[in-house]
Amino acid sequence: MKWNVLLLLVLLLAQCQKESLPKEFEAEVVGMGPDCGLPLIDFPDATHQVAVIAGSAEWGRYYAYQLDPKYWKAGQKLRVQIRKPSAEELRPCTTWGPGYPWITIIAAQPTE
Repeated sequence: MKWNVLLLLVLLLAQCQKESLPKEFEAEVVGMGPDCGLPLIDFPDATHQVAVIAGSAEWGRYYAYQLDPKYWKAGQKLRVQIRKPSAEELRPCTTWGPGYPWITIIAAQPTE
């Protein structure tokens, strides 16, 4: 019985670690957000997956927190690794435009 419980705990921990790994997706910078001073990016082929990671509704468009400014040009296509922003990373924005959800960029590389 002890081995069954131990095996179950090991499997649960392995699953938790797997979920915390950064995910990589194709994205496109669509411009600057009107509020937060951050670029907006779209994930055209991964709307559901990104929404699950971000813990948001399926918007498809997100504020790109920690995206290197050299990639902020509208139309820039990227391959990005993302994760859900931590509470310390989120900051209030004004309400001049729609309240897009945030995603934290861990790594980015241009695709073109």
